[in-house]
Amino acid sequence: MSECYHGDEELQFMSVTYHNLIRAREVTALRAKYCPEVELYYTFQGYNLNQLERVMKELNGLHFEGFCLATRALPWNKLISMMLLLKYYRTKKIHILAGSNMPTMAVGAFMARHMFDEVSYDSHNWLYYGMKATFRFYGSMGTARAVTKVEVPQHIQSLTCNCPHCQGRSLNDIREMSHGREKQRLLAMHNFYIETKTARAYYNHSKTPEMLRDFLLAHSHRKKLIMEMYDALSGIYEMRAYLGDDKFVKGLAEYVFQRFKAR
Repeated sequence: MSECYHGDEELQFMSVTYHNLIRAREVTALRAKYCPEVELYYTFQGYNLNQLERVMKELNGLHFEGFCLATRALPWNKLISMMLLLKYYRTKKIHILAGSNMPTMAVGAFMARHMFDEVSYDSHNWLYYGMKATFRFYGSMGTARAVTKVEVPQHIQSLTCNCPHCQGRSLNDIREMSHGREKQRLLAMHNFYIETKTARAYYNHSKTPEMLRDFLLAHSHRKKLIMEMYDALSGIYEMRAYLGDDKFVKGLAEYVFQRFKAR
């Protein structure tokens, strides 16, 4: 089963990378001719460090301001590993595709503060969850359905939100609203506000791994995941004096990839 799984990953990687490399050469030439001032990112769609190294070898001579990483293929531990390897290749900017979940946002915030000039992410979950009558929580990025037909614990229902859009409404107040555009708009705006506020909080609390750990533990019940992430990030932080050593960074990327599990 394991061999089949890895074989499927390699097949998927090869099928998309062939076209991505062709488009990369075409787009870099067009950029140089028509809009040299525009920043260009390459999207890596792969599953392991070996695949990333093969792509980087093929891209030799092509210039990109940054790299995009697809989180559907990369849980947080592999995301860290890929970022470390991209640092080895002198990458300064990272964009994370579809990254609006607690582990990815927290890792991105920490790496932005300590390893890269910029780490960004995109998401449409704020809108998607709003359309699906789903409420997101500050700090944990957890969710609750804001519909009466779905059971929600009473202590969750009674929570009030003082964001500019909810203006003191409780989750139960929002649940009681008729499902329509007004409710969808309220939830979408709330979710966008909460996601933005949470991302800023993660960055502000990423000065040390301990600060980030404590903030996450104060807002999320996912203790096992948070402590695993803390172990990985604290190891990187403690070794930050050696992150200018290419061999060390490459070895650290491999260690994190193999050592930690996405729980």
